[in-house]
Amino acid sequence: MADFKNFTNCYGIHCLINKPTRITDHSSTLLDHIYTNESRITIHSEICIWDVSDHYPIFCIVPSTKSYRKCTKLYTRDTTLFETEAFLDELQRNMETLQIQDVNTTFSRFKLLFETTLNKHAPLKMMSRKQQRTHRKPWISKGILKSIKTKNKLFSKIQNLDKTNSNKWNKYKNTGTS
Repeated sequence: MADFKNFTNCYGIHCLINKPTRITDHSSTLLDHIYTNESRITIHSEICIWDVSDHYPIFCIVPSTKSYRKCTKLYTRDTTLFETEAFLDELQRNMETLQIQDVNTTFSRFKLLFETTLNKHAPLKMMSRKQQRTHRKPWISKGILKSIKTKNKLFSKIQNLDKTNSNKWNKYKNTGTS
Protein backbone atom coordinates (compact mmCIF):
# COMPACT_ATOMS: atom_id res chain seq x y z
CA MET A 1 0.00 0.00 0.00
CA ALA A 2 2.88 2.36 0.80
CA ASP A 3 4.39 1.74 -2.67
CA PHE A 4 1.09 2.64 -4.31
CA LYS A 5 0.83 5.90 -2.33
CA ASN A 6 4.43 6.77 -3.20
CA PHE A 7 3.69 6.08 -6.90
CA THR A 8 0.61 8.31 -6.94
CA ASN A 9 2.37 11.11 -5.03
CA CYS A 10 5.39 10.92 -7.33
CA TYR A 11 3.22 11.58 -10.40
CA GLY A 12 0.95 14.13 -8.73
CA ILE A 13 -2.03 11.79 -8.78
CA HIS A 14 -4.60 12.09 -6.03
CA CYS A 15 -7.78 10.24 -5.19
CA LEU A 16 -11.01 12.22 -5.29
CA ILE A 17 -12.97 9.77 -3.12
CA ASN A 18 -11.84 9.61 0.52
CA LYS A 19 -14.81 8.08 2.37
CA PRO A 20 -16.07 4.48 2.51
CA THR A 21 -18.12 3.32 -0.46
CA ARG A 22 -19.20 0.01 1.07
CA ILE A 23 -20.77 0.04 4.50
CA THR A 24 -22.07 -3.06 6.22
CA ASP A 25 -23.09 -3.80 9.80
CA HIS A 26 -19.51 -4.91 10.53
CA SER A 27 -17.21 -2.78 8.35
CA SER A 28 -16.69 0.33 6.25
CA THR A 29 -14.42 0.05 3.22
CA LEU A 30 -13.27 2.38 0.45
CA LEU A 31 -13.71 0.17 -2.65
CA ASP A 32 -14.32 2.66 -5.45
CA HIS A 33 -11.76 5.20 -6.60
CA ILE A 34 -11.46 8.15 -8.97
CA TYR A 35 -7.92 9.40 -9.57
CA THR A 36 -6.72 12.56 -11.29
CA ASN A 37 -3.53 14.45 -11.90
CA GLU A 38 -5.40 17.66 -12.74
CA SER A 39 -4.63 20.39 -10.20
CA ARG A 40 -5.54 23.55 -12.16
CA ILE A 41 -9.31 23.09 -11.96
CA THR A 42 -11.69 22.11 -9.19
CA ILE A 43 -13.19 18.68 -9.75
CA HIS A 44 -16.30 17.96 -7.69
CA SER A 45 -16.70 14.36 -6.58
CA GLU A 46 -19.34 12.67 -4.43
CA ILE A 47 -20.56 9.37 -3.13
CA CYS A 48 -24.23 8.69 -3.89
CA ILE A 49 -26.03 7.29 -0.86
CA TRP A 50 -28.10 4.91 -2.95
CA ASP A 51 -28.57 1.21 -2.39
CA VAL A 52 -28.31 -0.08 -5.97
CA SER A 53 -25.69 -2.64 -5.02
CA ASP A 54 -23.66 -3.61 -1.97
CA HIS A 55 -21.56 -0.46 -2.37
CA TYR A 56 -22.37 3.14 -3.22
CA PRO A 57 -21.97 4.62 -6.70
CA ILE A 58 -19.50 7.48 -7.07
CA PHE A 59 -19.16 10.30 -9.59
CA CYS A 60 -17.13 13.36 -10.40
CA ILE A 61 -17.93 16.54 -12.31
CA VAL A 62 -15.17 18.03 -14.41
CA PRO A 63 -15.88 21.63 -15.48
CA SER A 64 -16.04 22.15 -19.22
CA THR A 65 -16.18 25.20 -21.46
CA LYS A 66 -18.10 23.26 -24.07
CA SER A 67 -21.71 24.37 -24.37
CA TYR A 68 -24.48 21.81 -24.38
CA ARG A 69 -27.97 22.04 -25.76
CA LYS A 70 -30.51 22.59 -23.02
CA CYS A 71 -33.35 20.15 -22.61
CA THR A 72 -36.56 21.26 -24.19
CA LYS A 73 -39.27 22.32 -21.79
CA LEU A 74 -42.39 20.18 -21.62
CA TYR A 75 -45.85 21.68 -21.42
CA THR A 76 -49.22 20.32 -20.37
CA ARG A 77 -52.75 21.69 -20.43
CA ASP A 78 -54.08 23.26 -17.25
CA THR A 79 -57.55 21.70 -17.02
CA THR A 80 -58.27 22.65 -13.41
CA LEU A 81 -60.89 25.24 -14.46
CA PHE A 82 -61.91 23.55 -17.72
CA GLU A 83 -65.66 23.46 -18.37
CA THR A 84 -66.63 21.24 -21.28
CA GLU A 85 -69.92 22.99 -22.04
CA ALA A 86 -68.39 26.49 -22.11
CA PHE A 87 -65.58 25.25 -24.36
CA LEU A 88 -67.98 23.57 -26.81
CA ASP A 89 -70.31 26.61 -26.87
CA GLU A 90 -67.49 29.01 -27.69
CA LEU A 91 -66.07 26.61 -30.29
CA GLN A 92 -69.50 26.37 -31.92
CA ARG A 93 -69.82 30.20 -32.05
CA ASN A 94 -66.35 30.49 -33.56
CA MET A 95 -67.09 27.78 -36.12
CA GLU A 96 -70.04 29.81 -37.42
CA THR A 97 -67.61 32.51 -38.57
CA LEU A 98 -65.47 29.98 -40.46
CA GLN A 99 -65.68 30.55 -44.21
CA ILE A 100 -65.32 27.41 -46.27
CA GLN A 101 -62.87 27.72 -49.13
CA ASP A 102 -60.40 25.16 -50.42
CA VAL A 103 -59.63 22.24 -48.11
CA ASN A 104 -56.15 23.38 -47.00
CA THR A 105 -57.16 26.95 -46.16
CA THR A 106 -60.31 25.83 -44.34
CA PHE A 107 -58.41 23.27 -42.29
CA SER A 108 -55.69 25.80 -41.37
CA ARG A 109 -58.35 28.28 -40.19
CA PHE A 110 -60.22 25.56 -38.27
CA LYS A 111 -57.00 24.47 -36.57
CA LEU A 112 -56.23 28.06 -35.56
CA LEU A 113 -59.80 28.54 -34.24
CA PHE A 114 -59.67 25.31 -32.28
CA GLU A 115 -56.23 26.03 -30.77
CA THR A 116 -57.21 29.60 -29.83
CA THR A 117 -60.38 28.42 -28.11
CA LEU A 118 -58.57 25.56 -26.38
CA ASN A 119 -55.79 27.88 -25.16
CA LYS A 120 -58.43 30.15 -23.65
CA HIS A 121 -60.19 27.34 -21.74
CA ALA A 122 -57.20 25.08 -21.02
CA PRO A 123 -54.00 27.12 -21.32
CA LEU A 124 -50.61 25.51 -21.70
CA LYS A 125 -48.40 25.58 -18.62
CA MET A 126 -44.82 24.47 -18.27
CA MET A 127 -44.35 21.23 -16.35
CA SER A 128 -42.33 21.35 -13.15
CA ARG A 129 -39.03 19.49 -13.10
CA LYS A 130 -40.61 16.74 -11.05
CA GLN A 131 -43.49 16.40 -13.54
CA GLN A 132 -41.03 16.30 -16.45
CA ARG A 133 -38.99 13.53 -14.81
CA THR A 134 -42.14 11.50 -14.15
CA HIS A 135 -43.41 12.16 -17.69
CA ARG A 136 -40.16 10.81 -19.17
CA LYS A 137 -40.55 7.58 -17.15
CA PRO A 138 -44.16 6.52 -17.72
CA TRP A 139 -43.52 2.97 -16.47
CA ILE A 140 -42.97 4.20 -12.91
CA SER A 141 -46.37 4.36 -11.23
CA LYS A 142 -47.34 6.47 -8.21
CA GLY A 143 -47.25 3.31 -6.08
CA ILE A 144 -43.68 2.56 -7.13
CA LEU A 145 -42.65 6.19 -6.46
CA LYS A 146 -44.19 6.02 -2.98
CA SER A 147 -42.38 2.75 -2.26
CA ILE A 148 -39.04 4.20 -3.44
CA LYS A 149 -39.56 7.28 -1.24
CA THR A 150 -40.34 5.12 1.82
CA LYS A 151 -37.32 2.90 1.15
CA ASN A 152 -35.01 5.92 0.78
CA LYS A 153 -36.29 7.46 4.04
CA LEU A 154 -35.61 4.20 5.88
CA PHE A 155 -32.18 3.98 4.26
CA SER A 156 -31.33 7.53 5.41
CA LYS A 157 -32.30 6.59 8.97
CA ILE A 158 -29.97 3.57 8.80
CA GLN A 159 -27.15 5.80 7.56
CA ASN A 160 -27.70 8.03 10.59
CA LEU A 161 -26.95 5.03 12.82
CA ASP A 162 -30.62 4.26 13.51
CA LYS A 163 -30.31 0.47 13.20
CA THR A 164 -33.88 -0.12 14.46
CA ASN A 165 -35.17 0.49 10.92
CA SER A 166 -32.76 -1.99 9.32
CA ASN A 167 -35.34 -4.79 8.95
CA LYS A 168 -37.95 -2.42 7.50
CA TRP A 169 -35.42 -1.13 4.98
CA ASN A 170 -34.39 -4.65 3.94
CA LYS A 171 -38.05 -5.49 3.35
CA TYR A 172 -38.51 -2.43 1.09
CA LYS A 173 -35.19 -3.00 -0.67
CA ASN A 174 -36.24 -6.52 -1.61
CA THR A 175 -39.72 -5.50 -2.82
CA GLY A 176 -38.25 -3.05 -5.33
CA THR A 177 -35.97 -5.65 -6.90
CA SER A 178 -38.23 -8.70 -7.03
